[in-house]
Amino acid sequence: MPSTTALTGMGRWHLSSGEVTAATGGTSSGCTAPWETRPEGPGGPDISKSALGGPPSASSAGPPSGAARAGSWAATFAEQTFELSDIVANLSVHNPNPVIIGIRSPSVSGSVTFDRNAMIGLNMTGGVASPIRPSGRPGAPSGLHAVSLGELNLAGVDLKVKGASLRTGVIEVRGLRGGELRLKARTPETLEAVIERISVHDISVKF
Repeated sequence: MPSTTALTGMGRWHLSSGEVTAATGGTSSGCTAPWETRPEGPGGPDISKSALGGPPSASSAGPPSGAARAGSWAATFAEQTFELSDIVANLSVHNPNPVIIGIRSPSVSGSVTFDRNAMIGLNMTGGVASPIRPSGRPGAPSGLHAVSLGELNLAGVDLKVKGASLRTGVIEVRGLRGGELRLKARTPETLEAVIERISVHDISVKF
């Protein structure tokens, strides 16, 4: 079977600016990709990945070039098979200034602004499965477990969700414990947790 590459150290989140950039000096290791090699036909060899339709065969190369189309397919394949496993996190974010994070998806767009000292004492284990899993991988991660959080501090949110507009002022979360976030691939399905206190100021919802 052909192989694809698993990368570590792929990106960095700069809290001072909210910018995410590609990391340099990452390490990599090979892993098996579930491709199928079909018998060579009149147009030449055809190597495909069943769930994605495969890269272009030699017979289908045309504007754009076969190499460019194969590169696009490889990028899609890498994104669809990327997953996080064996997460053990103990994280606090002591940012000196507010950080604005932009959000853009088919159903949600807008921004979330983290306040100073955005997150204190986040602990969790588990993993996030990919939508497409190579057959050689062990069992899929089921989500995030044993989630606890001392503090979460948001300066506010400004979101549009399926036609509705949501704006808030300061949001404070204190004492989250026993959290379980179950995922199907990358989509959250259920979240269970005990939270000591949540306060939300200046809520505005428009439809």
